[in-house]
Amino acid sequence: MRFALLGPLTITDDDGHAIRLPGVLPRGVLATLLLNANQPVSLDRLIDTLWGEYPPTSVAAALRNHVVRLRHALGDGAAERIQTGVTAYRIHVEPGELDADDFARLCAEGLRAVGEQRWADASASLTGALELWRGEVLADLPVLIGVEPHLRKLRDDRLLAYEGRIEADLHLGRHRELGTEIRGLISANPLHEPFHRQLMLALYRSGRRAEALEAYRELRRILIQELGAEPSAGIQELHQQILSVDPALDVQPPSGHVDVPAAPGPRRESTSAPSADGGSGGVFRQLPADLSTFTGREKELQRLIDAATGPHEVAATVVVSAIEGMAGVGKTQLAVHAAHRLVQAGRFDDVQLYANLHGFDAERAPADPSVVLEAFLRQLGVPAQRIPLTVEERAAMFRDRLYGRRSLILLDNVADEEQVRDLIPADAQSLVLLTSRRTLAGLDGAEVHLLDVFHETEAIELLARIAGHERVAAEPDAAAEIVRACGFLPLAVSLAACRLRARPAWTLADLVTRLDGILTTGAVGGRSLSSVFELSYRSLPETAARAFRLLGTYPGHDFTADTLAVLLGATVPEAESILEALLDEHLLQQRITARYEFHDLIAAFARQRGLRDESAEERDAAFERLMLWYAHAADNAVAAISPSADRAVLAPSDYSRTFDSRGEAMEWCEQELQNIFQCVAVAGRGGLPKLAWQVVAGLWAYFRVASAWDAWREGFSAGLTAAEASGDLTGQASMHVGLGSRCVHLGEYDQALYHLQRAHDLDVERGSAKGVAITLNNIGDVHSRLGNFEAALDYLTRARAINTEDALDCIIVLNIGESLGFLGRYEEAERSLREVEARFLAKDDQYLAASTYATLGRIYLLAGELAKAEVVFLQAIAIRTTIGYRPGVAAALVELGETYVRTGRRESGREAWERALIVFGELEDQAGTEQVRGRLEQVDSDPA
Repeated sequence: MRFALLGPLTITDDDGHAIRLPGVLPRGVLATLLLNANQPVSLDRLIDTLWGEYPPTSVAAALRNHVVRLRHALGDGAAERIQTGVTAYRIHVEPGELDADDFARLCAEGLRAVGEQRWADASASLTGALELWRGEVLADLPVLIGVEPHLRKLRDDRLLAYEGRIEADLHLGRHRELGTEIRGLISANPLHEPFHRQLMLALYRSGRRAEALEAYRELRRILIQELGAEPSAGIQELHQQILSVDPALDVQPPSGHVDVPAAPGPRRESTSAPSADGGSGGVFRQLPADLSTFTGREKELQRLIDAATGPHEVAATVVVSAIEGMAGVGKTQLAVHAAHRLVQAGRFDDVQLYANLHGFDAERAPADPSVVLEAFLRQLGVPAQRIPLTVEERAAMFRDRLYGRRSLILLDNVADEEQVRDLIPADAQSLVLLTSRRTLAGLDGAEVHLLDVFHETEAIELLARIAGHERVAAEPDAAAEIVRACGFLPLAVSLAACRLRARPAWTLADLVTRLDGILTTGAVGGRSLSSVFELSYRSLPETAARAFRLLGTYPGHDFTADTLAVLLGATVPEAESILEALLDEHLLQQRITARYEFHDLIAAFARQRGLRDESAEERDAAFERLMLWYAHAADNAVAAISPSADRAVLAPSDYSRTFDSRGEAMEWCEQELQNIFQCVAVAGRGGLPKLAWQVVAGLWAYFRVASAWDAWREGFSAGLTAAEASGDLTGQASMHVGLGSRCVHLGEYDQALYHLQRAHDLDVERGSAKGVAITLNNIGDVHSRLGNFEAALDYLTRARAINTEDALDCIIVLNIGESLGFLGRYEEAERSLREVEARFLAKDDQYLAASTYATLGRIYLLAGELAKAEVVFLQAIAIRTTIGYRPGVAAALVELGETYVRTGRRESGREAWERALIVFGELEDQAGTEQVRGRLEQVDSDPA
């Protein structure tokens, strides 16, 4: 087995398959035992760790039950693995089974190599050690009382590993690669002087002396402000050496190192901090792969590079280069190649962003700039909850995030100037590369690079690079005829060459005869591409050809082997094999592992083939299979994200997408969301309205946890439109409930009551007791939020009286407990909430368990039981932090601060409120921010 603590707690078996762990408390037992691997842990210590001062009755029996559940999950040999003593438990772990042990071993090896100045060995060992970390230690567990010393040591050792590895890399001449990483570490550990010293040295050796001196001044400012102290003698000495340009600071690069001159000019500090875990917190290296077959374009490439590295570096203007030309002329390849050349030369080396804006997709609307900005901000490390709602605010945050960073933004397939105006940063250290089939001359400040078709010699060189130089040289006349038939268009030449490469028995003359008719349709300089596509298509086996046709009619923008398997009615391995064959034929592209997409031109051809050669019945059946698969997958995602949620009633499907963890379900929803929306739009107007709203309904848990407010509204509004068009009362009610729930989360209570009342009336009309119970519960929740607790209790009591579902009953009882508490009926409230606490934990529903703890905390505050309130607020904060529900974290921090102040711990209260203030600020929650500021002012003005 393999146990992993350095991140979320996970176990995998010998085959690498994840072992599903039981609820929070059994995982807490396992984590505590693993932190003390091969050592006995007393029963008392385990009880204190899990429950603190308030263990349940029959706590020993409860602990035994959790160990039994844990052993059951571990399977065969679990009794030998978790050993029981008279007063203690012990877990047996072999060498190589625990990531924390491997980290300690590699860390010790690396630090020993640092001491012996074996820099390559040190870098390798410490890099291996750091790669074992997947996030914060035990990131998916709530507070475990008393284990902080273990966790602190692991975090401290991680900092030492970073420090040692960076030191080794500095000695290996890798200083240019380290700046962004060290800044991230400093942001998370501002008082750790070794990182500041390493940043100064890395900047100085990269030719950025002014920035190195500024890094020293920033360290000095922090130390004086926080500690009232000057930097250490060693750092002061380094500062003097930088001032005097001491040759002793230079390092001899390793043998074979090529030193590319640095970009001139000082680099400004970015105002955007990397993530607190010491990493970059984002996805910064997004350029598609450069092609080894890139051919010619020397003049065009030089012009692009000259524009990017010219006088703008001393001016306050961003460079925007627009590459224009006809479809298939090689605009994207030229832009990607130029981008890689610039980055390899040390230019724009901090951030490279890429987006396909789909400006010329016949079946898909051009990308919305607001949606692109949202994606870029997420990739730059901005939490989803902090991303603003309007395009103007998103554009401003985007410019802020890129300020001071050497950034390159490649925007492919631009529809028009308006699509990209908000996607252009303001910093002169940035470069924007645009590609479009339409002129972008109206874009202020853009330099236009018009790209024409190849010259004949370039086209023949591309043909030779792919099909073979000797083969092309043997038939020069036929080669010339092929490229002329392709109109010297790079894409057409490439496809023809790939066909030659796949058919070694063919002569070039054989290919010429098969290109007959290429000039008969369409016009690209009087020539057509359809025969080139047709040639690749005709060579496909029938199964692959059918896949090509069905994918052509698929509404989404990309797809996976799962998608194709459902469309074809095949197995996933069969679909994977077909997709790889289409990729080999250059009929598909793959920018992201395991995800495939068409080039725009080939997509149009595939759609034409699909509409012509696949019967309407076959297309409809394939699409219905896909929508049913999406509905089941979304329902399974809800089960993983919110285990106590009601399951949908769906028609059976031969295909299933299941999820082993909440994180996997969230990731799938994120990746498939736009595809789902495009399919829902087609289904809603194309005869499958019920499946349209059922798929959307399955995404509500993702929307809620991800705080994806725009997507929530878009999806449920589309589902409502589909249900209304078909007269489906069930679907209309479900969509109104979802829209009402979104309004509740945003505090839009009038709109929430409108949607919920509509849902209630529809449920009464269709005679659904369960539906009425849901809407009564939700209306009661809104009244509770408005402070109408008597009305809330009335709605909730009515809801429970007619409900028969266990999952819904848990939620109703939770809401009843809150209302009872605010009405002063504390004992009844506590009984209700403790009842549902146990039920939610048994279901492993962390979201609702955290809600229960937060509600309990508020009731304890009202009742004056402050010690109990502190414990449950800490539990709520820990779980909400784990699941990424930041609005809930901030709310619980506010109430924890109130608890501390009321117990006389004013500084602890102030600290909790300041943490809440940071979160509210990141979420741009003005009301929450003002609330906390008011409390801070009040505690400052009150006498101690």
